[in-house]
Amino acid sequence: MSGISPLGREKASQLKWWHTIRLADDYYTSGEENVSAEAWRISFLPNDLTGKRVLDIGCNDGLYSFECERLGASRVLAIDNLQDPRVEETFSFAKQTIGSSVEWKKMSVYDVGTFCETFDLVLFMGVYYHLDDPIRALRAIRTVASDLVILEGHVREGRDPVMWLYQPLELNPEDATNVWGPTVSCLQRMSNLTGFREFRVVSRRWDRVISYLR
Repeated sequence: MSGISPLGREKASQLKWWHTIRLADDYYTSGEENVSAEAWRISFLPNDLTGKRVLDIGCNDGLYSFECERLGASRVLAIDNLQDPRVEETFSFAKQTIGSSVEWKKMSVYDVGTFCETFDLVLFMGVYYHLDDPIRALRAIRTVASDLVILEGHVREGRDPVMWLYQPLELNPEDATNVWGPTVSCLQRMSNLTGFREFRVVSRRWDRVISYLR
C-alpha cells in the first residue's frame, strides 16, 4: 500500500464516509464506524481467500470488499441499493486510491438471483434488519451462495424465535431505516426456512451478532 497525495487527503476529508478504510499506510478515512468495530467484523473473514469469488451485499463504501481482495479473492462484486449518491462516490474514490479491481453495482439484494454465477463467499453485513422482507433476501442469497455466507447485524435478547417490528427511529433516533429486531433463534429458523443447512453463531458484541450460514 503506497501513500496518498496531499490533494487526495484533502478530497478524502471532504467526503462523508461510513467505514473507516485504510487508504494508505498512514491514512484512514473518517468513518462513522470506529476502527475497533471494523476490526471486529473483519476478524471473522477467512484468512485466505485466494482464488475465491466474493459477493459483498450492502457494501456501502467498500471496506469488506477491499479487504477480501487483499486476502486474495480473484473476483469481488460489491452491490448496494442505498438512495444516496455519496455511496458510489466514496466507493469509487477508495477504489481508485487503493488501486483496486473490485466491481461495483447499484442493485437490490432481492435481485441477486438474476446473476448467472455463484460465489464462494457472500457477505451480508449490517443489512437484513433494514429490509422489509429479510426472508426473501435470504432466499435470493441462497441461489448464488455456493459455500459460505457471513451474516452480521442487530439482534434482540430472548430465547424465543421472534422478530420485533420497530417504529421509525425506535432503535436509533438518528436512523429511520431500521425495521426488524430478530432473536438469534429467529435468525436460525429463518436460515433453515430459506435452505441453509448450517447456522452457526460465532460471536456477539453489544446487540450484534456474526453468523456463518452454509
